[in-house]
Amino acid sequence: EEAISITERDDPLIILQDIKMPGRDGIETLRRVKKRRPNNRVIMVTGLDDAQRMEEAKGLGADGYITNPLVLADLVRAVTEAAPELKPNQEGR
Repeated sequence: EEAISITERDDPLIILQDIKMPGRDGIETLRRVKKRRPNNRVIMVTGLDDAQRMEEAKGLGADGYITNPLVLADLVRAVTEAAPELKPNQEGR
């Protein structure tokens, strides 16, 4: 619930969201976020390589996914694919 409230209040460009969360399932949270703010870009994070859950997330509008443990290169790739305007320039900024 807190993540949904933050999304509504702050309207972030990118949301990194775990699939498995205490309380509300990440897929249900994704569904609610995309219903209220369809332009938010959501990258799902999972500790499991669960192709079925990731396909479900993509069908609901997820813009990508990465697996835990997080690898910086994978995170940068997922973010720049979801939001090309954030791609680092030649100097890495």
